[in-house]
Amino acid sequence: MHGGKIEPEDVQLHYFQRHQNQDQAFIKVVSPRIDKDGRIDRWPDGFFDEWENILMVLLEPAKI
Repeated sequence: MHGGKIEPEDVQLHYFQRHQNQDQAFIKVVSPRIDKDGRIDRWPDGFFDEWENILMVLLEPAKI
C-alpha cells in the first residue's frame, strides 16, 4: 500500500482474541483498517507488542 502497488480497500486484517467469561470461552474478531500508507488504525492488545516489551527493558536504568 505504501508504495501504491495495492489499494488499502483490497487488504483486510483479522485478529482473533480469545476471551473467557466464567466457564465459557469465546472469540472476538478485531478487523483494523489500513490507510494508504499502510498504517493500522487500532492495534489490538498483544498485536506485535514484543518490540515494545523489549524496548521497555532496554530503557530501564542500568543496575550497577
